[in-house]
Order: sequence, then structure tokens, then C-alpha cells
Amino acid sequence: MKLKFNLLKKKENFWRQLSTIIFRVSFVSCLVLFIVDYLIPGFVTNWFNPIWLLIVALISGLIVVIFKE
Repeated sequence: MKLKFNLLKKKENFWRQLSTIIFRVSFVSCLVLFIVDYLIPGFVTNWFNPIWLLIVALISGLIVVIFKE
């Protein structure tokens, strides 16, 4: 009789789904902030650097690709 443990696979699936959500939110937020800053120069970049959202999107996108099923 062979036992199958899928706990590790469930954790990978959880992190992949979480990274997918983080990627989508951070990428769309970065695009929206970029468009607002393009229309009204300095409105966003005076208080916040949107590059940080792009870095978060890049890291979470890499996690999605690494845990690809």
C-alpha cells in the first residue's frame, strides 16, 4: 500500500495563487499610477515611488513562473 502526501503540493498551490493575486493587483496599480502621473505630472511621484509596485509585481511574477504546474 502506497501513501500519497499532497501537503507540499497544496502549499505550493497556495503560494502560487497568492502570488498571482499580488501580481495582478500590484501591476494594475502601477499602471493606474503611471497613467495618473502622466496626465498630472508630479501628482503621484511627489509622495510615492511607483517603481516599488513594479518590483513587487516582478518578484511575484517570478514566483508564479517558478511554481508553474
